[in-house]
Amino acid sequence: MTEFEEALKDIGREALIPASQKFLSRLVLLTEKEYPAGAIPVGASKCGGFPDLPPEIEYPLRPEVRYRRKGGPLQRYDCASMQLIAQINLRELAESGADPEHLFPQTGMLYYFWSCDGATFDQSDFTRQDFTIMCFGKDGKIVQPEEYRHQRVIYWDGDMSQLRRVSPPCPYNTEFYEGEKEDELPEYAIGFEEEFDYSRDIERDEQFRALEEEHPGIFDDTQFHTDKLLGIPTGGNYPELCDDEVNLLQFGFQYGCLWNIYWIIKRDDLLRRDFDKAYLDFDCD
Repeated sequence: MTEFEEALKDIGREALIPASQKFLSRLVLLTEKEYPAGAIPVGASKCGGFPDLPPEIEYPLRPEVRYRRKGGPLQRYDCASMQLIAQINLRELAESGADPEHLFPQTGMLYYFWSCDGATFDQSDFTRQDFTIMCFGKDGKIVQPEEYRHQRVIYWDGDMSQLRRVSPPCPYNTEFYEGEKEDELPEYAIGFEEEFDYSRDIERDEQFRALEEEHPGIFDDTQFHTDKLLGIPTGGNYPELCDDEVNLLQFGFQYGCLWNIYWIIKRDDLLRRDFDKAYLDFDCD
């Protein structure tokens, strides 16, 4: 029974429980996990720190970017290593039972990287008459617009014994932090628990909208989970999912005016394991 269902039972409205279930959204809660020896094993699920990569995957970099708006000064972002936000050992996720619908693959690794900056460009930006952009790869060659990335979601399914902890080949981006924050995100191991969110439509539903007046705060805990896979994006300025979209990851970044970051993907792309189609959104004040 969910906390909201328990609240309905406590106020004598358990007859509403069946109607509430159509607003349920299953999620996988990311919980902090400790290992007896202290060190996080290579290949374990975790947030932050350095990634555990196989030899065939190069460490993701955001290309050097030079751009100029018409009439403005030349702006430049140095080539930067993306930060590991999370790596998910998908066998650990499957064995936890927290994804009973098996929306995620059941083997392999899923990596989430972000360059921690706002230098996002659409392909059309590279060709506008008043907006000139050039990106350069690590070999100094110009990167084509369709190859530009400031974030990556990478799925790999192979021999786990090949994984090695890999240090960033160049510094992280510093423009975003302005020298006020440590470069590297704190590292901690994670486990998985099945949980539930409720769609915000429940508060507007004819059977439920009077509950808030009768019992103030009864809906406060229906969308409170932060670090999670699936479920409903939450926060101050959260993105609204389209009917065919899935919350691939919500992570509480909590720095400055940035509270949460979200990776969102179409359900069909998730089921096809086409994680390159995921896009990044933000919860900013």
